[in-house]
Amino acid sequence: MLQQNVMPHIAGMERTMVVDMNDVSHWPEDWSGYSHVQVESWYVRNGHYGGFNKGLKRITKALKAGGYPGHWGFTRVASGGHGNQIDIIIPARGWAGMAEKKPSFYDIMVEELGDDDAFQAFMTNWGETFKVGHNEMLEFMPGASDYGDE
Repeated sequence: MLQQNVMPHIAGMERTMVVDMNDVSHWPEDWSGYSHVQVESWYVRNGHYGGFNKGLKRITKALKAGGYPGHWGFTRVASGGHGNQIDIIIPARGWAGMAEKKPSFYDIMVEELGDDDAFQAFMTNWGETFKVGHNEMLEFMPGASDYGDE
């Protein structure tokens, strides 16, 4: 299945091993209807993993408590890839599923932090702990890696 349906579309490939970061993820319980995933790579700056992780945990806690209607997951690259790489994976139900959610990330975080100034300061400080890398939208193909009985 992989050789037939996927490999003809691959210009290059990089092998990595990742570790799910379930404590800061909010995966869907049922993946039915999800057709795409957005994958964005973040690179945590040397010496800033503690601050990055603390901020990410606060955001995750606020989004879950605030009833954010979207889903997301994080993985940490353990082998391969690039140094200190964290990937955020955001599943979507088609292109319409990528529209801004209500309540929005901004609405929930302003409520969590008190006001817009506190939100801007938090995001600026947290944003200094990492840099954003590539971002891609991929078709979700759960059976693409099905090797059958091999």
